[in-house]
Amino acid sequence: MKTRNLDDQVESTDNGSIKVTTKFHDAATTTSAASPKEFNAEQLGRVYFIGHGESTSNERNLFAGVLDVDLTSFGRLQARRAGVDLKKKGTKFDAVYVSQMRRARQTCEIALAESQAVKSPDTPVQIDHRISETSFGIFAGRNLNLLRLALGYEGFEEMLHSHNEAPPAGEKIAQVYSRAARFYEDKIVPHLERGETVLVV
Repeated sequence: MKTRNLDDQVESTDNGSIKVTTKFHDAATTTSAASPKEFNAEQLGRVYFIGHGESTSNERNLFAGVLDVDLTSFGRLQARRAGVDLKKKGTKFDAVYVSQMRRARQTCEIALAESQAVKSPDTPVQIDHRISETSFGIFAGRNLNLLRLALGYEGFEEMLHSHNEAPPAGEKIAQVYSRAARFYEDKIVPHLERGETVLVV
């Protein structure tokens, strides 16, 4: 499981690592020339990104994508450790966004319960489908190693990691980027422009 943030980074290991990084955002860089805004130099937002903990599909080396699977016991431990890292940093969130996938929601719930890092108990955890994992189409639920053997290394890499290729009935990386970028601009940038701290799981 990874927690991302940009300027400072905390790493802890236990058969994997948890990284807590913080991204500071200068709101002035997000405005276009057509609509200039003035911002106080101290008005900097911060966004934290946490990837879900180990899922049952990770444990079995299967593509999950849009399959709605649970965290393993180790994944729950990773989520708790992410919460401990957040608590040590003294982070408090003005807003929380999470994918609709169960593994992400479980990670978010456990990390927040451990950290008590939401500024107000009335702050909702907002679900947004645009930050879900890539859809692997007909490859969902298939074993990664067997699929790599069947397609060959180059075919596997091209279909799953190139910008404009996709598994049958799945998403291209370009589509994933597009929806994630729209989410960031629509939901995150306004918080950062107000100097707020946001969690995305």
